[in-house]
Amino acid sequence: MQLIQQGQAVSRLAQYLNQHIVGEVSSSTVLRRHYSQDGSVLAIAPELVVYPRTTNDIRKVTLFARQLAEKGHIVGITPRGAGADQTGAAIGSGIVIDMSARLNNIIHVAVKEKFVHAQAGTTTEAINQALRWHGLRLPGQIDMPYATIGGMIASQSPRSFTQHLTRLEVILGNGDVLETGRMNRKEVNRKKGLQTLEGEIYRKIDAITEDHESIIQTHIRHATPSAVGYPGIADVKKRDGSIDLTPLFIGSQGTLGVISEAVIKTAFYSAERVAFLIGTPTLEMGRDLVDGFKALSPALLELIDGRLFDVTQKNGKTLSFISADGQAVPGAVVVVCFDDIAEINRKNKFKKALKLLQRYDGCKVVNSTERPIEELLSVREIFARMVLSLDEAESFPPLIDGAYIPTDRHEEFMRALELLEKKHHITLYHKTDGLSNIVDVRSIMQLQQVGDKQRVLRLISDYCELVEQHGGSCISEGGEGRIKANAAWETIDASLADLYRQVRHLFDPLGTLNPGVKQVNDQKALIAALRSHYEPGSIARYLPYV
Repeated sequence: MQLIQQGQAVSRLAQYLNQHIVGEVSSSTVLRRHYSQDGSVLAIAPELVVYPRTTNDIRKVTLFARQLAEKGHIVGITPRGAGADQTGAAIGSGIVIDMSARLNNIIHVAVKEKFVHAQAGTTTEAINQALRWHGLRLPGQIDMPYATIGGMIASQSPRSFTQHLTRLEVILGNGDVLETGRMNRKEVNRKKGLQTLEGEIYRKIDAITEDHESIIQTHIRHATPSAVGYPGIADVKKRDGSIDLTPLFIGSQGTLGVISEAVIKTAFYSAERVAFLIGTPTLEMGRDLVDGFKALSPALLELIDGRLFDVTQKNGKTLSFISADGQAVPGAVVVVCFDDIAEINRKNKFKKALKLLQRYDGCKVVNSTERPIEELLSVREIFARMVLSLDEAESFPPLIDGAYIPTDRHEEFMRALELLEKKHHITLYHKTDGLSNIVDVRSIMQLQQVGDKQRVLRLISDYCELVEQHGGSCISEGGEGRIKANAAWETIDASLADLYRQVRHLFDPLGTLNPGVKQVNDQKALIAALRSHYEPGSIARYLPYV
């Protein structure tokens, strides 16, 4: 009876919102089941799904949640793009706002200034298709065509992309619209005079940065790059008194506001590329090659664990053309690509790469003059292929991706990773971005039993501790979301954690913005939310492209 009454109440909420917004609101069981999953291994069904058609729709929904919270009823707001978030930040038990269904338009392309202005639900592929007509592209190495701009900003993934943001439009928790951008001291003082939430934010954020300057210097500016909490606070205020709130929303995962529009600085597009695929007999040789290639400033440089190919080869996806002599699979695979606009620069780097490879014996080298470049770069989809190739009893979930490991500690870290494998009786397959030092680690796991799920959280905790011991950050790209939040927040200083809580409370005093994300969660609740299997459908739509 209670469940029926609860269902009727949710249905009435949907009817009420449908009467007040231009878009659509649904409490359909089928839709709620669909939006209960994202790219993570968690599952949490929302009460309502909203498809806003205008920014004003988002304002009305957030204001509605705020009014309920003032009466003691907390209904969380979870913004969602493509739903590819791997940390559980795109799911929630309250209201999920799907930004990709309607708010997916390119507003303006400023060719001369090299800017693109787009709504948050616009996919990277749609923007890049429009930009290529003008010889431009989105910055950074972006591998997922269906990822939305808002989702990438909110998850700070990839970091190389979010560094080029200039302005954002954000819907605050009370429904107000905030436009970010660098403001001089005079403009900031004008904002401080506003008797609104925006005015309060400018007044208090200024005070927070001043009061915690030593903490910001010690634990953010002079520390290992980390995405835990809100490290963008370090870039908000400059010495000249100017303030830009944009950095705060990068990696905020919907906990400070709903990103509705973004202005991004673009890069020049080069249609011509040259690439090398190198199979090395040992992982150590692969690391040496990465160090050598880095000096040539490639557009792409990755080191992939050779053991991954042993698994996919059993499913018919062979890499015989890069196997080192006498070996079924290589110890490691190095992928390097150059996309310089000037042809002479590409040719020079190609020659230098060939010369570098002559120093290493036992490697099997294939370049894009011998095989199609798409075939070579498709090797980078190895993690996705692993998910798609496993049977129903096994999973290959993204539990501990996005860690930063300093170059000089990488070899030591890999040795320690072998010990962690033995401790947990699993194989930890890894892939390293040689340009950013971001390491992704996956393992084949079973998630059917409660004991299996408990081991998942222990693995995350042990891995985060291992990364910190080697001078790295367990959350450098992708955010901590829900699944990694407990382990990640244990790694930061108590004074820094308190600063981040102050920032969050300033933007969201009633706790309606993505509750449970980027904060410590109840362990039992996390275990209960863990799915029994990370099925292919979770990521099939979001396979990387080259």
